[in-house]
Amino acid sequence: MENNIKNISKVEPTKIRTKLTTVVSCLFVTLVFWIFNALSHDNTTIINYPIHLEVDNKNFISKESNKKKIKVEVSGYGWTLLRRSFGVGNVPIVLYPKNLINNKLSVQTVVMPMLKDKINDIKIIQVLDDTILFYIAKRKVKKVFLKLDTKKISLPSKSIIDGKVNISPNFIVCSGIENNINLIPDSIYFSIPDEYIENKYSNNVEIKYRPFSDISLEYNTVKVDFLISKQND
Repeated sequence: MENNIKNISKVEPTKIRTKLTTVVSCLFVTLVFWIFNALSHDNTTIINYPIHLEVDNKNFISKESNKKKIKVEVSGYGWTLLRRSFGVGNVPIVLYPKNLINNKLSVQTVVMPMLKDKINDIKIIQVLDDTILFYIAKRKVKKVFLKLDTKKISLPSKSIIDGKVNISPNFIVCSGIENNINLIPDSIYFSIPDEYIENKYSNNVEIKYRPFSDISLEYNTVKVDFLISKQND
């Protein structure tokens, strides 16, 4: 009898696994059949369609990515909708700053006509986004003149800077958002890293000036030359 029980215990797990495999296979076949059947008919769904703002970096500054997506409700043949849902054939709509009003894009007015040209194999029911905001700003370039802060230079006793301080070039070029550039003064003071100077000074000095995070500098290294002489008693 013990042998029979052992034989049953060996057989039962095998039968259970076989039945479970059969059930799973049936469910899988049913699911596949249902999916294929659904895709063979017209359906309605929502797809994310890509748009891209083309920005001239010489005249504008982008504060974030210029690639976005709009939600579009569409209907059509199931297989076509599936392809569009995965982005296949979705050629991005290219826009320009002139299409924006106060950095806002009117989807219905501007994008909808372009979208109809891009999508002709399915029906567009509606665009679910009304407006899209792009963070761009006008770029401005300004020349800022340089002055050496001589008060921060430590000289030997009874010594003075003799003559003119030569700075070449005597300016830096700042580039950034127009509103921020307008706040930058026409000239700024800078200091040299050498605190104590005994003789003639002639070195390249890096100008570290960045009042705003969006500001970039051109010609930020200048040559500084000046002489030191002792005063007569």
